Amino acid sequence: MAISKSLKGVTVSIIINGSTPKEYEAPMDETKHDHPNKTVLRYIEAISGTNYSILIEVSPGYKLKSSLKFVVQIDGWTLPTSPLFLRTGQNSPWNRRIDGNEHVDKNGRKWNKPFKFSALNIVDVHDKDRIKRDASASKHIGEIRVTVTRRQAKAEVQYRSWGMDRNANLEIAEKAVKGQTLSHGTELGEAVRSREQTRFFNSTAQRGSHDPPAVFIFRYRSREALEAEHIIARAPSPDILHGLSDQEIRRMARERLSGNQLGEANIKKEGAADTGTWRKFTNDDETLTIDLTGNEPVEKREPKAPKMTIDLRNTGEFDNVDTVNQRGYLFPGDENEDGNGDDHSFFF
Repeated sequence: MAISKSLKGVTVSIIINGSTPKEYEAPMDETKHDHPNKTVLRYIEAISGTNYSILIEVSPGYKLKSSLKFVVQIDGWTLPTSPLFLRTGQNSPWNRRIDGNEHVDKNGRKWNKPFKFSALNIVDVHDKDRIKRDASASKHIGEIRVTVTRRQAKAEVQYRSWGMDRNANLEIAEKAVKGQTLSHGTELGEAVRSREQTRFFNSTAQRGSHDPPAVFIFRYRSREALEAEHIIARAPSPDILHGLSDQEIRRMARERLSGNQLGEANIKKEGAADTGTWRKFTNDDETLTIDLTGNEPVEKREPKAPKMTIDLRNTGEFDNVDTVNQRGYLFPGDENEDGNGDDHSFFF
């Protein structure tokens, strides 16, 4: 039952299988409501193929003198008739239950097509116009909205309606619902004859009343979608020991402990670990190789080759090698017999 703080004495509920489902609040709702201070938002779980009803109640706690009109919208579609609470001299409770889309045929017979939760069919399409249309429609899919307005009731009228049924489109483009966790929409069931007589009145807006005194919103989702939106907590993982006796649990513990002692337990290895049968270590002076193929590890140390340092400065001297004093020429000699000139001598 959703209760409005801005309009005392008025409540709205969703009835599923004759009872009120559990309602969940949205702790992190980021929706930009038109009237945030007067909006009540609740989430409920939807089960495919289940009929539901909308119950509106006005208790003696309602103290305003105006009548109230309840505009019902389902998935963005407005019902053709709106319940009207008539303010009279009596302060008695009033309620109205809406089971579906009502209409009266030309013979005065009343029919009702019940509301039914139906799963959405998310499809992969690439038509940009289709995606744009579905994105606009998806803003209110999975939502039941009841907007309350203050009215002045006028004369009673005879109501007739034909061809006002809603054709629900439950196939939506996947790209149109990106970032949303939609799961269900509302379909209308087969029409059934209704014996209840409903009175219809004309009404006008209450003078000085512009904004609605209350707005009730119910968003219905599958349980998986409610968990994905963090509206409800995910179900805990099943206990693998559930149903086992104490003896079986102790036996499993002994087997696991025995496996660890014998080295049978699976040990996670690092991705870069070397699983070969030898290990090699190096330093600046020698190379150490450990052979693990035998019964015992065998170390093999091999000295590294000596380093040779060559001084390429203009002194013409070499470290650790015999000095070569012979001057060579890369090009035919000039008049001074220096093929590269006196200023550019090369040694080799």
